[in-house]
This record gives sequence, structure tokens and C-alpha cells, in this order.
Amino acid sequence: IRFICSRNVKKGKAIAGATGAAWHSTVPDTSAKHAVLFICTSDDAIQRIMKKNCTSGYVLVDCSGSIALIDGAAYANGTGVFYPVQSFSSELKVDWSTVPICLEGSHPKVLSLLKHIAKLLSKKVTSINSRQRLMVHLAAVFANNFSNAQYAIAEMILKENNLSFDLLRPLIAATAEKVQPSSPVAVQTGPAQREDFKSIKAHLSILKETPEVRNIYNSLTKFIIKNKKRIGK
Repeated sequence: IRFICSRNVKKGKAIAGATGAAWHSTVPDTSAKHAVLFICTSDDAIQRIMKKNCTSGYVLVDCSGSIALIDGAAYANGTGVFYPVQSFSSELKVDWSTVPICLEGSHPKVLSLLKHIAKLLSKKVTSINSRQRLMVHLAAVFANNFSNAQYAIAEMILKENNLSFDLLRPLIAATAEKVQPSSPVAVQTGPAQREDFKSIKAHLSILKETPEVRNIYNSLTKFIIKNKKRIGK
């Protein structure tokens, strides 16, 4: 890692120090062969940053799950996508060897370069097109973001009744562990899976005071019952 370029000086310098890299306020030009500029920003900023650095000498690579590959025709060294299927936070250390990395390149040479870099980090490297990557990103939103939102709902229900979220932590861990070797369909449990309508009715009655949460409960219950019958057929 040659340098970190960040609009936040404090964070940028901290990351640069941790990686033994320099910190710059703007991207310096390069004449180095196979130099890659990783654009790790919000999706809205990717194209603007690429255009600003189109003559800088880098292969320009973004890390987005949802933005289609930027056409490399206007960029001398090409463009690519380096998308790790993982949610990152500064509090949690990630084992990169287990992180799937999805790649795309505007040219075979770009893809080959990105594969070389990815394989230094991960054992799970795959080349996919922009449409497939968008589907992975969509699936990840359901698996990660939406499931966490439901943890937040669960915590809210418990807190309102003077109960701790710690009561659910072993259950959450066990469910995540169960799905590793199996299809989620095969390990589905709960009142909807059993068609225990007495319990479902009791839950819906409790949730009358929170219609938004009640709608989520109702939609997921209907989905589980419907898909159970569909799979049975």
C-alpha cells in the first residue's frame, strides 16, 4: 500500500500509519506499472473520483456491490471492481482468508491483476458480471442488514418488558452456525414453519400497538408458510 487518500485527515493518517503508507490529501499521479487505485467511497462518489483521476496512470478499481462496472474505454489503464462480500467495521477484525471476493474487469489484463491481488488475501475469489454482483449485493442486504434490523426489533421488544437482549445471543449464534453447512430452508423453525396459528395470533395481538413491526411479522410469517408449501409441492 503506497498511500491513503482521505478527506478526513485524522482517519486517513491513522490508516496510513497502521499500514506503513503515506497520507495524501489528493491522489498523486503514478508512472508505476500495474498501480491500482482502490476507490473505497460511497457509491455516489465513485464515478466523480474516477473521472477526476482518469489520466493519473492507475487502474481504477471500485469496491461497490451495486454499481455496474464503469466502462473502461475512457480510462487509459482500465477499470475494475473488487467487491468483498463482507460488512466491515473498525471494531471487528475480519479474517480475510474466509471473505469471498467478487471481481470484474474492463479488460482481461485488469481482471488478471485483480485476481492476483485477491488471491493474496482470500481463498474464495470469483469473477462475476455486474448483474450477478448486484444480485449478491441484494441477497447480502437481506442476509445481513435486514436480519440485523430484526435483531433491533427483538431488542426493542425485550427492553420494553425489562428484559435483556442477552437472552437471545445464544439463539442467534446457534442459528448462524446451523446455516453454515445447510440450506436456510432446511433449518427453518418457528410457529410459521409449524403453522402454529395459535401462537401467531397471540403475537399479532401483542403487536397491535406497533403496526409497522406487526406488518413485518405478518409478511415474514406469510412468506415462510407460502414457501414451505411451495417446497413441499
